[in-house]
Amino acid sequence: VLGAALSNRLKELAVLYDAGKALNSVLVIDEVLQLILASAFELLEASSGYIMLLEGANDLVVACRAGVVSDDGVRMAVGEGIAARVVRDREPLLIKGTVSENGRLESESAVCVPLIHRQDVLGVLILRGAADHVYSEHDLRAVSLFAEHAAIAVANARLYEAERALSVQLSHQVVHDPLTGAANRVLVNGRMAHALARVRRAECSMGVLFIDVDDFKLVNDELGHGVGDLVLTAIAQRLSSCVRPSDTVGRFGGDEFVIVCEDLIDDDGATDIAYRVLQVLDAPFSTPSGDRSLSVSIGVATCNIHNPIEADDLVRA
Repeated sequence: VLGAALSNRLKELAVLYDAGKALNSVLVIDEVLQLILASAFELLEASSGYIMLLEGANDLVVACRAGVVSDDGVRMAVGEGIAARVVRDREPLLIKGTVSENGRLESESAVCVPLIHRQDVLGVLILRGAADHVYSEHDLRAVSLFAEHAAIAVANARLYEAERALSVQLSHQVVHDPLTGAANRVLVNGRMAHALARVRRAECSMGVLFIDVDDFKLVNDELGHGVGDLVLTAIAQRLSSCVRPSDTVGRFGGDEFVIVCEDLIDDDGATDIAYRVLQVLDAPFSTPSGDRSLSVSIGVATCNIHNPIEADDLVRA
């Protein structure tokens, strides 16, 4: 009996060690949650289980599940059910009972442990044993120790996702106009350089449309700069809606926009896009002071292998 007990303890330690190494190597939150459940299943020989994470201060949401788990309780308010009790008390819970299955009574048990990182409750881990596999206090202690490592892994994955989202946001802000969301000069120049390189390889033609809103100063003077900003944003949205996926809409500053047209079959392609721009901007713009009609002037310059030109000269042309 002692030998069997020691063997079981060694197995638990091995599972905890392997799970700890694996959790330290994964940073994507979905993969972390799946790994936590898989390791917990191996540790306690569970038949089903799920992880609920705390969203805000009042909601527990099922974030990962395995085995045969009911869809009930996918989202519950804190204060309802066993999981909410564990979150509130910050203490693991061992549940035991009997159920009637096929005309006979079977023992059933489950464990529910909190995932706590630096005094913050992140959620709960719930495991249900197979029929007549009754968990003990020792099982509860083992999964509680495992939950400490699991909570660290969840916190690290969330931090990684937040940093990645911030990095994407900052990268977007570096090359986009903060008001309209259109490309800024840095991105426009980069796209022009890319297009000109393809032109030099005789792969295609390219064109640049320089768009200036006529008398836009009157909008700011009569309706205010706030309304002017709304109109500029609407212009950028309309421009994006009428160009091709390979084209780049950029704001050069003030009421000046640029469209870089790549992959043109011939020089007429840029003129065709310019006429589409005129058509889409012809409709009035809605403002808090009523509809306002605007006109624009468009300069068109093209470039091909027979007419090489630098980016700055192309914009000036």
